Amino acid sequence: MKIVASAVIYNGVLYTGPRHHHCLVKAYNANMSGPVRGELQGFVLEDGTYIDRLEGARIALREGQIPKLNWPPNLFSEDLWPGVLVQEDWPGEDLNPKYNRQIDEEE
Repeated sequence: MKIVASAVIYNGVLYTGPRHHHCLVKAYNANMSGPVRGELQGFVLEDGTYIDRLEGARIALREGQIPKLNWPPNLFSEDLWPGVLVQEDWPGEDLNPKYNRQIDEEE
């Protein structure tokens, strides 16, 4: 299963986009107040599953999405999509609201 988007969880809501800063802007626009802790930044798989940066690194390497990690042991969106600087450069589909959702504690 491949990684399809960057993701941030804030206040129990999953925000997705091409880069983590796109996710943070979405969270901020939804009345974010305060910093987002690093362990709540990760990625979303094709089936909508949220994974952290470490699991993302393992999956991206295993699935052949990247040849190597640029900043091991974590995966960064720049590893996956090096040419994407702005939302308009995003090769993927518009991810809203497909993956953006409230997160259950078990997830």
